[in-house]
Amino acid sequence: MKLHTIIATSLLLSSQAFASCYDAYSQKLTEVKAKVAETNANRAAQETAILSSASSSIGLTGVSTVTANPFLLVTGVTAVSYSSAKISEFYIDFRLSDSTKKLLSTQATIQDGLSLLKEAQVGNGPTLQKAMVAVTNEISTSVSLRDLAETIKSQDAQGLYCESEETMLSAQGILKVAMDELALRR
Repeated sequence: MKLHTIIATSLLLSSQAFASCYDAYSQKLTEVKAKVAETNANRAAQETAILSSASSSIGLTGVSTVTANPFLLVTGVTAVSYSSAKISEFYIDFRLSDSTKKLLSTQATIQDGLSLLKEAQVGNGPTLQKAMVAVTNEISTSVSLRDLAETIKSQDAQGLYCESEETMLSAQGILKVAMDELALRR
């Protein structure tokens, strides 16, 4: 495929194919990212990375100098990694306000939904493929990946996933709505 064809295709996908909820989700994501940038989330993440790295290094150095037994070494390394992760989780939880945590959660939800809407436009992707197991088990084995993608695209074109500006569905929410429609058709 020629470069200009690839560029034209990507421009088409980014401008015309996503003219429904995708635009609303993108706009909302931009707003949420701007709000997150005003918080201490980035600084807390940097501090947490430093803290986690330091605690891991100290712990691993201590375990490796004390332990000669390979089994105990692996167990010690696992314990250090787990405790380092818990320290990081506690530190982030301690440093971030509830409103910042909610913003980060909203950001993750919107990014998740956007990713699925992109996959539906393309007709394939990891989230759609994982969802097919549930579609096959709960609805019918005759429902294809294409059927699921087309259902999501048509519901997206109707603005079903962004009826309210306050409500942005996650990928799981979008899949549930699409699966409900597919179940009604069967």
